[in-house]
Amino acid sequence: MPALPNASALGRALRPLKRTVSSTDETRLDEVATADHIADTGLLVPRTRPEPRRWLDLALVVDDSRSMVVWRRTIAEFRELLVRLGAFRDVRTWRFDGDTPAGGRLVLSGAAKGAVHDVRELADPGGERLVLVASDCVGDAWSNGVLGGALALWSAMSPVAVVQVLPQRLWEGCGPDFTRVRLRGRGPATPNRLVDVKAVDPDDDLTGAGVPVPVLELEPRWLVPWVALVTGSGTGWFSGTAMFTGRMDRQEHEPPPPSPEERLRRFRLRASTTAYRLAVHLACAPLSLPVMRLVQHTMLPSSRPAHLAEVFLSGLLQVVDADAADVDDLRFDFEPGVRDELLSEVGRHEALQVLAKVSDFVTRRLGSPFDFNALLTDGRAAEAGAALGPPFAEVAHDVLQRLGGRYAEAAARLRAVPTGTAPSSVLQETPRHELPPLTPGFIGRADILDAVRRSLSDDVPLVLVGAGGMGKTSLAVQCAHRFREDYDLVWWMAADDQSLLRASFVDLAAHLGLPPSSDVPRTVRDVLAALRATGRWLLVFDDVREPGALHGLIPTGGHVVITTRLRTWPGPARVVPVPELARAESVVLLCAQADWLGPEDADQVAAALRDHPLAVRHAGAWLAEMRLTAVDYLESLSAAPSGSAPWTVAIQALRRHAPDAALVLDLCSVLADAPLPIDVLAAGQDLPGPLGDVLRDRSRLLRALGELDRVALAQLDVDVDRVRVHGLVQDTVRELLPAPECEAATAAARSVLAAANPGEPDEPHNWPRYRELAPHTAAVDLVVAEERQARVLVLDHIRHLYAIGDYEGSLDMGRATVHRWRELWDRNEELTLLACRLVANAMRELGDVAGAGEWDQETFRRLTEVFGADHSHTLTVANGLGADLRALGRVDEAVALDRDTLRRHRRKWGDNHNRTLRAAINVAVDLRLLGRFTEARAIDLDVVRRRREMYGAEDPRTLFATSNLVRDLIGLGAYREALRIQEDLLPLMRARLGPHHNHVLLAIRNLVIALRGTGRYAQARELGKENVITCEWRLGPRHEYSLAASMTLGNVLRRTGELEDALGIGERAYRRMTRDAGPRHPFTLAGAINTALLRRAAGQVEPAYELDLATSRALREVGGADHPMTLACEVNLSSDLAFLGYPEQAAELSASTSPRLAQVLGADHPHTLVCAFNAAVDRIAVSGENRMAEAVADLARVLGARHPEVVLAAAGRRLDCDVEPPPT
Repeated sequence: MPALPNASALGRALRPLKRTVSSTDETRLDEVATADHIADTGLLVPRTRPEPRRWLDLALVVDDSRSMVVWRRTIAEFRELLVRLGAFRDVRTWRFDGDTPAGGRLVLSGAAKGAVHDVRELADPGGERLVLVASDCVGDAWSNGVLGGALALWSAMSPVAVVQVLPQRLWEGCGPDFTRVRLRGRGPATPNRLVDVKAVDPDDDLTGAGVPVPVLELEPRWLVPWVALVTGSGTGWFSGTAMFTGRMDRQEHEPPPPSPEERLRRFRLRASTTAYRLAVHLACAPLSLPVMRLVQHTMLPSSRPAHLAEVFLSGLLQVVDADAADVDDLRFDFEPGVRDELLSEVGRHEALQVLAKVSDFVTRRLGSPFDFNALLTDGRAAEAGAALGPPFAEVAHDVLQRLGGRYAEAAARLRAVPTGTAPSSVLQETPRHELPPLTPGFIGRADILDAVRRSLSDDVPLVLVGAGGMGKTSLAVQCAHRFREDYDLVWWMAADDQSLLRASFVDLAAHLGLPPSSDVPRTVRDVLAALRATGRWLLVFDDVREPGALHGLIPTGGHVVITTRLRTWPGPARVVPVPELARAESVVLLCAQADWLGPEDADQVAAALRDHPLAVRHAGAWLAEMRLTAVDYLESLSAAPSGSAPWTVAIQALRRHAPDAALVLDLCSVLADAPLPIDVLAAGQDLPGPLGDVLRDRSRLLRALGELDRVALAQLDVDVDRVRVHGLVQDTVRELLPAPECEAATAAARSVLAAANPGEPDEPHNWPRYRELAPHTAAVDLVVAEERQARVLVLDHIRHLYAIGDYEGSLDMGRATVHRWRELWDRNEELTLLACRLVANAMRELGDVAGAGEWDQETFRRLTEVFGADHSHTLTVANGLGADLRALGRVDEAVALDRDTLRRHRRKWGDNHNRTLRAAINVAVDLRLLGRFTEARAIDLDVVRRRREMYGAEDPRTLFATSNLVRDLIGLGAYREALRIQEDLLPLMRARLGPHHNHVLLAIRNLVIALRGTGRYAQARELGKENVITCEWRLGPRHEYSLAASMTLGNVLRRTGELEDALGIGERAYRRMTRDAGPRHPFTLAGAINTALLRRAAGQVEPAYELDLATSRALREVGGADHPMTLACEVNLSSDLAFLGYPEQAAELSASTSPRLAQVLGADHPHTLVCAFNAAVDRIAVSGENRMAEAVADLARVLGARHPEVVLAAAGRRLDCDVEPPPT
């Protein structure tokens, strides 16, 4: 991944520097002038003209301090970009030590750190040199006065700028002071000392500040205006940030360094989500710069160098080996106690993925082929410690110890190994992949295996096509096991069921270390994207039954094998037919199983079976078990009814001689052709009769399964406790069973599956069991079962699909279940109504809120009629219906329903029950949407207090309730208090819920709004951008949370002056809201208010006015004349009128709105004060009465005198009211 992903945009921003001037000492022949001279005079005298040349050369001065090690690739790519640009006569790189102590001498070295040079060598009296200083501005030289003199010297003769590699949100911890300024040049290449400068803050006196040096992020939006300043092409002033050479000697007393615990607390509080997750991942690895980059690229491929820099600058790291010859050999470690704290937040899959990747990197550098997975095998710890070395062994021990179980055992073995031994050169086994077991006695098929090997391609999948029983799955298993040494990842996916296939992608996402997502289609897309960057891999899709089953699911960049009975494959592929066995292969297989058979006898048996692979395998097993001759076997085949399958004889014999095996086979025959856990069979121990006797006695059950395995009627894998009966065998068993016995076997199977239901489908530890049960519940058509326990399993499976984020699967199964149960049972039957609730849940998550509302409304009505309004089922559906009404914008109906529901909860369960508190939270959500923030705050304060008492301050339920309280404070305009609470809360939420949980994303939006409200725009901008990216990646761009995050970011960008970006984001979000929620939905109307502000800021005053006017009318109808959003819109509408030249109308509207805002939100709410200030401005325009100073003082009292809004007000600029609607 390039360190400068936006290199092309940077090149375009710098392109205006590519200009030429006439040389003073070089000329070239002017052919036209020479020809004209000859024509005029007849004399052959050459005429010349000055040679054009680039107007500047470039000195790239690179800070070589310790903290800059993470930026080496970025600087190298930036230099390459500057050279490739062709804008300069020469590009020369210089280096200096940014860690030079106070009183030290600052010197320069060349690119290769050769001879030492004085800083004066860069001073160019001719003014034809551009100086760019690349740094993070963290080293001591940036604040102790050492560097200020050099910058002043260079700035006296040349244009100089500092390219700040850190994003602006991290500048707070840098050495120099950064000042918002306006700059104006006096022509091309104006030296900094001659540049005109004004501070944006009118209270900042620049007298004696020294020479301004522009500070630029490596982003096009920073470079474009600066390039205009350098080239002299800009008109007027350039707004930006600068440091002043006279303010770079702080001489401040250094406070005592904070403890590691305090540093970690600050890092949790201030770090970006990505940087914090990177630190957690790094806790699983021994730390060197190459290893850190490896972990970053593997675990967070979309992260930037700035995120690694955040970790470096956090103070959490210490240098272990400061004497290393090369920076790549430097070893780091976390400060004491920090690694343990970070490890408490890492997931098992993430930890193991980091360890595996790092071990692979370490052993390659040491020249050892050791594989980390060997460490998890008994007896291999000594080789692990030797191959990987002490640093890795120490960290691996701590990580594995925390994971517990078998990993803790491996850690104990590793701790027992002495360190310091030489690297091992023993070749280790390849990693064990989760694959189906190899088919016992697999023989032959060498030609097909060779064809598969030759045909595997990164471009198209390889498809094994053949009829049932031809051995396609066995071949695929053989390929996966045989070729797995060639891959970093081998993954098996059952593709005969769409819900199982989607679940396999969820499992693969966890294996790849991808963050959990509540949206399975997005998870699938993330997996496909991750595979493209995951090295060597092989995916097997087994038993594809529908032509379009894999549409959009086949990844690229690796190898894909598909097995199917489809005769033709719909799409690009390399198809390998799987026919019957070659006769020689059949003979070898039969003789291997029944070693007394001669080749001729085996040939006769194979001919009778037509070399059908499954039949030949079964025949060999039956011959071996019964010690039959070929003649005896062929006679038994002849005696069987015409058209019977070869295994019919064995099935009938089992009924006579092995009744236990026959009973188990009958049961398995009505289940799916899929692996079945043996403990699922054992769950049927309470069945009556002989079958129940077998299932409740494990040794008897295993003996029966062993008999089926010996005669190849089933495949038993005792290592993983699974059994599987081939579909062709199942078909034969069912054909032989009389109808009553087949129905009895189906009923028994349904009871067994119901008994195996783990319950609690929302719990992740139960998901694998639901996944294993899924094909079998479908095979026995469990939805028509009459037994309540079986029907509960159907409901739990629908809920399981919802819990893993497979909303499409949950909806499809839910609808089908409701349809069947309404045919079989009364529409008011209890479980049918519960299935209706699950359908509504899935519809809501898929964005069909109106449909969900209809289902919930009908279900709520029926539950109320049948069970009463106070029944737990009714109250649960009432909560869902309230959410539907909120999402549909019918908030008045929602609050009426939710208040009634809360009263019933309190009567039924009391004030402290968690169900009651959830109902109270719903009422507070309604009140926030109605703009009644004071009432919502009272409810949320009560919920927070109760949850703290019951669950503790750091319980996720308490954290969620406290985040709701922050939303109330934001609505009340108490931004400072909201910021204080949310900053303390966010690290805890990340630690307890994970960085991408929905509640965390909402909390981050709270923090962005609070930062913006307190005037910390740079931090709000960076955090807001990150939140939009995360929301859209995890939830999709049309999700409510993604649209809200976009709206919030647009509000921030408007304030930072990035109008083009803000307008694009705002307009796009507004269009999506209008399309998805409708033009009169409160959420859409909020988007309209903010979009109108952006249009006016971009100079589109008339369109802004028209949108504000229409929005104001709609809000009066939807929310009422005194809703806070209505009032905010009218504040903005008055500004539209003022800008359009209607001061009287503007004054009238602002004057009438101001007292209403004071009554609704309070006299000190920022919106009230903004309206009062605008009214003061309007009075000046209309009557000349000037009360603006009083209005500015009120703003300063509430927001602070240095708040950007107050600064604008002091300059006489009208202010606006954007809105941030709370989530539904």
